[in-house]
Amino acid sequence: MNVRSSLAASVPFVVCIFLFCLTPFPRISVVCMGVLIAAWLSSGRISESIRKVWGDRVLLLLVIFYLYHAVSVLYSSNLSYAAFDLQVKLSFLLFPFLLSAFSFSPYNAKRFRLFFIAGAFATAIWCLIHAVLNFYQTHDKGSFFYEQFAGPFHPAYLSIYLNLAFLFLMEEYFVYSEGIGLFKKFQLFAMIILFAAITLLSARTASTTSIITILLYFSILFFQKKISGGNKLIAAALIACVLLIQLMAVNFYNRFSQIEDVLQTPSPSIQVDKNAYESSTMARIHLWQNSFEVIKQHPLFGVGIGDVKDELVIAYQKNHYERGAENHTNPHNQYLQTAVALGIAGLVILLLILILPLFSSFKNKDWIYCLFILIIALNALTESILERESGIIFFSFFAVFFRLQSKLEHNADN
Repeated sequence: MNVRSSLAASVPFVVCIFLFCLTPFPRISVVCMGVLIAAWLSSGRISESIRKVWGDRVLLLLVIFYLYHAVSVLYSSNLSYAAFDLQVKLSFLLFPFLLSAFSFSPYNAKRFRLFFIAGAFATAIWCLIHAVLNFYQTHDKGSFFYEQFAGPFHPAYLSIYLNLAFLFLMEEYFVYSEGIGLFKKFQLFAMIILFAAITLLSARTASTTSIITILLYFSILFFQKKISGGNKLIAAALIACVLLIQLMAVNFYNRFSQIEDVLQTPSPSIQVDKNAYESSTMARIHLWQNSFEVIKQHPLFGVGIGDVKDELVIAYQKNHYERGAENHTNPHNQYLQTAVALGIAGLVILLLILILPLFSSFKNKDWIYCLFILIIALNALTESILERESGIIFFSFFAVFFRLQSKLEHNADN
């Protein structure tokens, strides 16, 4: 077997390692991407993958989104940051071509899901052990919540990963697995651990989205009669457990109270006293206000990806929002982030990237795909989710993977 054949044959294994490491060891996932690029370049399927991307409007939109970022460099002043941003967002360009070059069997697709679940579960267990050890040393209950619980991971992004892993586990347990053996019991245990970790991570939007998508998927499975017999009792117990975990956590560490405080504040001022207390919820309000100021000045094509932070800092300084200026904080809203960088034109592309697969997956009853898009769309309201490498790689891979698998299954049914 020559090098080309060896690389092609290794692709499913490399994807498995990529997905397992995506949550706990993201740097290894980046190395796996390098192997996938080598396999693609040596596969002799480059032209075939280009044709597939060209013939699929969702995949093509991901490529166009990246190319539009590249074009915006032409009207950016800060070229060094623009180059860095293009490097971070390279997954938008790579994954449509990399995954289109190879066909994955249903068996491989199932293995991919299981490896992703395993990586997410291992990370959740690590966070729990880390919290227990930290609490043993400090006796601080904060060890079990938010950033202390997350350790080296970002609470919101980790919650998003665990959310999708939980949905995959639900699918495995209620749709594919049979019997009541030890493996099924472990799946139930893993779901409880994953949701407990999501709750303790205390990322407001991510945990709320998790509850919404989990309850939606339970409703879909009930409606489709995938949950029947004894599984109805198990499903009801699991839902009760999910809600109980959330209620108990809120009693100990309630970050949702910040929202109530903001709602009671009439028309928050865009100018902020630097010595005044500012919750993370109120900070987002101020960030969004300043982002709108920049969008109004550059509505059509934005300021360019190189100048996003510089222009936002100018707005922060103008409006005396010193915290934002000192920390070079992004808008913490992907829709505003894209509008600032690429204007309304870029925002339209982003919305199409989310809306088109949402409608097609709903039409084809690809429920996990549909819920994945919903996870991204909702979390994008309070996080610039496609500005961090961890968010970009996660979204780009699964957006392409779900799209290709959906088309494959839909064509097979026809």
